[in-house]
Amino acid sequence: MPITSPIIAEIAKNTYLIQENGAFCFYALVREGGNALIDTGMGTCHLNSLTRRIFGGDPFRVYLTHGHPDHVGGLHCIPGGRAYIHPADRKLAEGVQEKMRADMASHRHPGFAVPTLPEWADAQFDAQMPESQGLEMVYIGGHTPGSVAYIDRETGIAFVGDAVGGEIHAESTVSELLTGLMRLKRRGGFRRIYAGHHPLGDYRAYPVSMLEDAIGACRAALDPTAKAYAAESRWRTCDRAVQYGSVHLSYCADQLWAAGECHSPFPLGL
Repeated sequence: MPITSPIIAEIAKNTYLIQENGAFCFYALVREGGNALIDTGMGTCHLNSLTRRIFGGDPFRVYLTHGHPDHVGGLHCIPGGRAYIHPADRKLAEGVQEKMRADMASHRHPGFAVPTLPEWADAQFDAQMPESQGLEMVYIGGHTPGSVAYIDRETGIAFVGDAVGGEIHAESTVSELLTGLMRLKRRGGFRRIYAGHHPLGDYRAYPVSMLEDAIGACRAALDPTAKAYAAESRWRTCDRAVQYGSVHLSYCADQLWAAGECHSPFPLGL
């Protein structure tokens, strides 16, 4: 019998991973100082009723890691939904269309039913991050121009969106992604990593060593002597890829560096 409901797993005290379609993960933090939802998934799991169930009808704030449909699509299912997003990704989030959501929703884990998308409601994206007790934002960039991570000091978890994982994509520049990942490493204060995609049925955190592998993959892509190969991806425009440790990084060969950067395998300041 196909699975039709989202999977909810408690990954720390009062901290929940929500996985829809067996593919897209977002997170609910129940806190006395203010509830938080980190990303919203695609919006195939009737997020409005789901958040009422988790937060008991109490208010919550939404913090987005970046503007892709599988991270912002659920916001449109919450009447009057508002969310913080980095200014560099605001236009990307506002440009999400119903067809994008439907196309990506069809990319599901075997055994999940084809979802019915709930009706879209109005959504608003704020470029100014509201105060949040215990939740710190770290700008990363690279995956998208406005990708960010959030560190929850209470649980020691870094919620990284799509910036770290077994499969990562630099849709901006590789050098920007490397700089952002190094910034996250320097910030520290976390012991576990949770991302926008985790294997179905395995909701253990990614080890911090995966961040090191992501940094190594970026450095390999920027090294002209490193071995790269053609990337294969259904959703991305990336055309090259490298493997470093546990991380597979795909990127655009003509988007290694930002304009004016020194073309060195290891950018200055790192």
